[in-house]
Amino acid sequence: IEQCGIVLKDGSVIPSKNLHEKPETGFRVDPVLLVKHADRLAATWHSHPDGPANLSQADYLCFLQWPNLTHYIFGVDGVRVFLVDDGLVVEVSID
Repeated sequence: IEQCGIVLKDGSVIPSKNLHEKPETGFRVDPVLLVKHADRLAATWHSHPDGPANLSQADYLCFLQWPNLTHYIFGVDGVRVFLVDDGLVVEVSID
């Protein structure tokens, strides 16, 4: 099952119950959590527990809905970070 959650501007990491209809292959952060912390949101995060941290089409479309946030994907091969830049989801370095 994919894990997911949010990161606040102060660096706090908050897990969410995964509400996706198929949590084995997708994620959906609890909207109550999103509303509760809307003014302090910095990022979303989710895991690919059985695979690499590749950007799926579903991830791409989801990230477009949150263009002002950073998006982290954790996979068996590490972490990748994505931002929305000029309407496109792009990977950024986490050096």
